[in-house]
Amino acid sequence: MDEAAKESGGSQVISQLRKNQNIEYRGRIRSVESYFNSINKGIDQIIRVRGGKEIKVTVSSARLKVSSHSKKRFVIALKYDGENDYRYLVATDLTWRTQDIIQAYTLRWLIEVFFEDWKL
Repeated sequence: MDEAAKESGGSQVISQLRKNQNIEYRGRIRSVESYFNSINKGIDQIIRVRGGKEIKVTVSSARLKVSSHSKKRFVIALKYDGENDYRYLVATDLTWRTQDIIQAYTLRWLIEVFFEDWKL
């Protein structure tokens, strides 16, 4: 992720983590799923998806050390309304707000659709 950020001029890089990805918090190593299950249940928010439709999501976030990255990252647990399981996002820039990272993440689908159309 750091290399991708360097290639793009130091911009924010947002990706997904698997639920069994290890994080370190207060000297304990455990999966990102078990960490977020052990803390609060998250906050309900309304977000704008793909620049248009508004939907309800449940969000929880923390700045945690991701073991495989050997550094602290901004980790977000995100669950869309009607889903049972959380998806986990990770971002390189710790100064961004949770809401801003989520909004940027939703816009990535517009870019992927553009690339698919362009390939055709």
